[in-house]
Amino acid sequence: MPRLRRIVLAGLFAVFCAAVLWAGWNWWNRSPLTRGGPWVLGRLAAEWERTLGAQRIESTRIEVALSPVEKRLSATAVMRIQVREGAAGAVNLLLNPGLVIESVECEGRALRVKRRGNTLTLSTLEGGATHDVTLRYAGTPDAAVLQAPVIRPEEWLLPMFSFWYPLDLSSFSNLEGHITYPAGMKLVHGGVVLEESEADGVKSTAFREVRPVIGAALALGNYKEQVQTAGSTRATVRYTSGNEQALTALAQDLCALENYYRSIFGEDRFTGLQAVTSDAISEAHYGGNGILMLPELGSRSAPLPFADLARLVAQNWWGHTVGGRWFTTRPDGGEWLQSGLAEYSAWRALRHLRGQRPYLQYREEGFIAWDTDQPLSQVNMLERFRADTADAAPLRQKGGAICAMLAGRIGRETFDTVCANFLEVHRYSVVSHHALVHELEMVAEIDLQEFFRQWLDTVHTVDLAIASVRNEPGRVLIEIQDAGRIVWDGPMEIAVETDAGITLHQVRAEDRTTTIALPAATPATAAWVDPFLEIGDLNRANNRWPARLWLTGVEASASGEVLLRGMRQWQPGREDVLLKAHADEQVPAVPFALPEPGNPVVTWRHDGAATIGTAHPVLWHGDAITRLPVNAGHLQGWVEDRIWFSNDVNWVSMTGTGQDMIRVPLGKQPVAGSFVHAAATGAWLFRESGTQIVWYHGANHEERAVPGADGAHAAPRWEADGQSAVIVDPKGRILRWTVGEATSTTVLDLSYPLRLAALSASGHYAAWLDPANTLRLASLQTPQPLYVPLEGDIVDFAWMGDEQLVVLTAGMPAQLPMRMHSRMYVHWIDAATLRVQSRPAPDAVELLANAATVAAP
Repeated sequence: MPRLRRIVLAGLFAVFCAAVLWAGWNWWNRSPLTRGGPWVLGRLAAEWERTLGAQRIESTRIEVALSPVEKRLSATAVMRIQVREGAAGAVNLLLNPGLVIESVECEGRALRVKRRGNTLTLSTLEGGATHDVTLRYAGTPDAAVLQAPVIRPEEWLLPMFSFWYPLDLSSFSNLEGHITYPAGMKLVHGGVVLEESEADGVKSTAFREVRPVIGAALALGNYKEQVQTAGSTRATVRYTSGNEQALTALAQDLCALENYYRSIFGEDRFTGLQAVTSDAISEAHYGGNGILMLPELGSRSAPLPFADLARLVAQNWWGHTVGGRWFTTRPDGGEWLQSGLAEYSAWRALRHLRGQRPYLQYREEGFIAWDTDQPLSQVNMLERFRADTADAAPLRQKGGAICAMLAGRIGRETFDTVCANFLEVHRYSVVSHHALVHELEMVAEIDLQEFFRQWLDTVHTVDLAIASVRNEPGRVLIEIQDAGRIVWDGPMEIAVETDAGITLHQVRAEDRTTTIALPAATPATAAWVDPFLEIGDLNRANNRWPARLWLTGVEASASGEVLLRGMRQWQPGREDVLLKAHADEQVPAVPFALPEPGNPVVTWRHDGAATIGTAHPVLWHGDAITRLPVNAGHLQGWVEDRIWFSNDVNWVSMTGTGQDMIRVPLGKQPVAGSFVHAAATGAWLFRESGTQIVWYHGANHEERAVPGADGAHAAPRWEADGQSAVIVDPKGRILRWTVGEATSTTVLDLSYPLRLAALSASGHYAAWLDPANTLRLASLQTPQPLYVPLEGDIVDFAWMGDEQLVVLTAGMPAQLPMRMHSRMYVHWIDAATLRVQSRPAPDAVELLANAATVAAP
């Protein structure tokens, strides 16, 4: 027995060791990749840096068989790889982990392959020679990599960063392809067709890229196409379904952008610009070789913002004509060279093709502070892909701001000349940003070393501020302070407002504190420094005199209370002030400074008390502000005298004093404001999607789907019986559904997507913005949309009960077309008569400095 026990224990120990080894091997080869390929590449950075500088892929010939039904790709890639003299060593390539290597040969000699996730290391090749390497592989390329592929029977989307064929991201190489696929499907590639044939239900297409590419995209589907031409530019949009008008507009926009960039940077030398739209694409991205991959443009879906489309097209030049180094250990600003110049190019295109006002509004609405703890010169491409959209946007914006300041310093014409020369000289190569700096200094004859040192090699920023304004006879004295770590010594613009209007002045600061005298026939009432966002200034709050609050939204209760949301320092998503106002002008406005900045959720109790949801939710009733006994979770709303929160596990209900807590384990959040107490039968709550409702009573709950609804654009509303709900979906349909019925009724079909919409308390009225950004109202008993004329741009609106709409607008001076320069107004609109009562919105900056300010609890 002891011997048997030892054998059993030894066997168990062997199994344990095997399991540990297997788990470790799997973690090294697969797990880091499925969580994000860059983690694997990060570990191999030093090895890659050594080998990539010594290797260059001259050409790739690839034969691919696509079997959509089996979701299988079989391929043979013949790569001509040059190894530098004296640099004999391993060759590194990238290939999707879902593709299994069958064999690797070099001129008839088998090569050893070491694989880690999506990286292939081929055995040593002789230096100072060019080698033909043949790789045979097959599988389903659906593993997680830098860009996700789409693999389904009716459609394949293979962007270059899905690594569907071997790449090293450092070589611009010639590419020829021979693809076989089911007849009847359409193949999308970026080259010219050499030969096509079809037999026995299989189609074959041979093509060649007309210029070297760092990587190529491929798409296969049952596509229709929309083609537009403008001069020598041809743009093709491939789609399976969608709004013909929107698709035509997309193709026209692509032509306009391509022609604009060609006028600045020269030809991109692709065969044409192509876009594939698909319902399988969630986020627009550049696929490679002149192919854009965009979300589907359905009959009701909103088009991609023009500036975002412009940034994708600009990548034809920045990143795909000249590439930036992506080595993790020595990025040398290569990612800035690509993303910053593409972002700035998009700003230029938006301003040139759409006008200054849309450009400034785009910059303002999408502004994200880039005060990160990492110098921009150290950000590499892998980190950008590893980051989510919110993390990547500040890097793009800072890069765009650097380009804008450079262009302002050396002149836009000179900057354009430098860019065109740089793209031509370094075409089809991977370089660091130092090459661009050298070109800039040579052409502009300016030493830019200190400029780039501060903006790329440090995390310092500029902070221009108007410290004071003094009116004197015939002039105004404006004191400018530079409080940032970077001293701005370039030109700046100052706008001064008097009774005669707004005048613009070009000035230059001489020191950290400079007093500038400007002519003014009448006293100045307002002043702005850098009103057109030409300087990379992160703190915009102190760029204006006198200081003011930027209002961002409005909330209203059925009892007449109005809360205006606002920010003292412009940064979207960082609201820090609430301002209580009232339709009665005799009732003074009262401000409240939020305990922490964010996007507070405001809901209302039946007596008009406001519940403000932040990390520390509070109840604001009259002049009293009390903290609610909940420190975590998402505020949802009130059902009579009970308040509801949600977290990742439960919905939580309690009395306003925190007593009698009940938890409902449902896991998903409801839509804020979508509650009703139906007599003694319980509460109806909408789930996060807006298409599932949950009935709750005591410890019981039941879920039901709302038939026909496609999400909820605004908080759904319950009618008086508590059994019928009204829903506005994002596609522009207003639906009514009675619980238990198998279908919902379309009350109003607007046939266009909605950006902003709201239903009155019991769903009797709807308000929304149409595509022209004008306000529309409709009674759902007689659903005829009515136009409500209001001055200025509509910022936000909310229903005060059932029959009154409160609207916040921004009246912007023509010379300064941004909300941060605007005058804000609040309008009360009677839904039945459309009578409007308006008055300027109060300014909480002055109120917050007042002794009567309500303090945070």
